[in-house]
Amino acid sequence: MKIVSVDVMQMPSGNAGSSRGDWSPVIVRVNTDEGISGYGEVGLAYGKGWRAGYGMVQDFAEVIIGEDPLAIEKIWETIFRKTFWGMGGGTVVNAAISGIDIALWDLKGKAFGMPVWQLMGGKTNDDLRTYASQLQFNWGPKIDKQVLITPEDYAEVTRVAIADGYDAIKVDPIIFSDRPDGKGPWKITGPLENRVIRTVYDRMAAMREAGVSISPRLAPCCCDPDIRCGASLDLLQTTHVVAARRFFSKRTGRAARAGRARRAR
Repeated sequence: MKIVSVDVMQMPSGNAGSSRGDWSPVIVRVNTDEGISGYGEVGLAYGKGWRAGYGMVQDFAEVIIGEDPLAIEKIWETIFRKTFWGMGGGTVVNAAISGIDIALWDLKGKAFGMPVWQLMGGKTNDDLRTYASQLQFNWGPKIDKQVLITPEDYAEVTRVAIADGYDAIKVDPIIFSDRPDGKGPWKITGPLENRVIRTVYDRMAAMREAGVSISPRLAPCCCDPDIRCGASLDLLQTTHVVAARRFFSKRTGRAARAGRARRAR
């Protein structure tokens, strides 16, 4: 079996926004002379960077045409060591390598008629708990808006996720302002204004009230790295953590490290 072509596709996501949408998945398809194809994804779908990943896969594809697609480690090493930039690493390079690598594993599973998890040694869990992620962008098959603002929005998206079978959710309640478009002046670094704290408080309160009333096991979690709020953290504690986020500057951080060094000496 030989690789005869590699297709790179930017898939329409249906999301609104500039530059083909704010969500731009890039899919890789590796094709063989035996008619078996494998699919992978370049992990640069959100933010700005999908074009770089798209082009990088095109460049890397040139060095694997004619290779045995089942020799996955050999192909990985070829891309890594013989493309110059492969060894440089970085987000775009690694995303492109990963997209091809995933496609090859998919292809190998199809070739042997076996799920990939079996090829990799078998499963260790019969069940895994999952969560509904990034609920600030909405959730469900029918999305009429992609920026949630009001506490009622956050309560409703919680109910939708629970109805979908989830008992854990992940949300960033601070990323959007309290304005209808989620934009405008909205300072979320350093000491926070009461307006910001109150907005986040109300959103989380609405999610907890809506969620716990339906599913007592519901575990909400904030995806903002400076906000820690799980099922065991009450709303008052959440507010204190929000208010304390990123309070010190880089200069303060350097001073603190210098102080620790002096004490160590």
